[in-house]
Amino acid sequence: MSMSAKTVGRWQVEVDPDCTRASYARLGPADQDRCDCPNCRNFKTLGTRAFPSSALAMLADLGIDYRYPAEVYRSGPVEAGRASYGGIFHFVGTLVTGDREGEDDMGEGFSYFIHGNASVVPKVFGSQPVVQLEFNAKVPWVLSEPSVD
Repeated sequence: MSMSAKTVGRWQVEVDPDCTRASYARLGPADQDRCDCPNCRNFKTLGTRAFPSSALAMLADLGIDYRYPAEVYRSGPVEAGRASYGGIFHFVGTLVTGDREGEDDMGEGFSYFIHGNASVVPKVFGSQPVVQLEFNAKVPWVLSEPSVD
């Protein structure tokens, strides 16, 4: 394991992007298709459009594969063709400073926060230390079918 210090928004972390990438590489289609409800399919259908380019760059820098959130859920109603989602990613590392100090807003309806109390960690991370990145995103509703409330 080769940790390096990074500043991610208001947080200081020690992170191993290579170990994180290797963990995500062990995930497969079943890990992406855990739920087939319209809400989950809408988010998955968006692909990279669910994230601003700055968020995709941040995730990639940490070694996170955006296609595999540990959890994603619709967190608000669909209004004017947009839906609110929340989700969780993990990366190999430790939190140095900034635990639960509020959210960082990246614009384009995307905000996130980082904390060291990881939950719903995929088994592919094994016993490695992980940090949890939780996000909120307002994204288009692109399916022709309605959401499930």
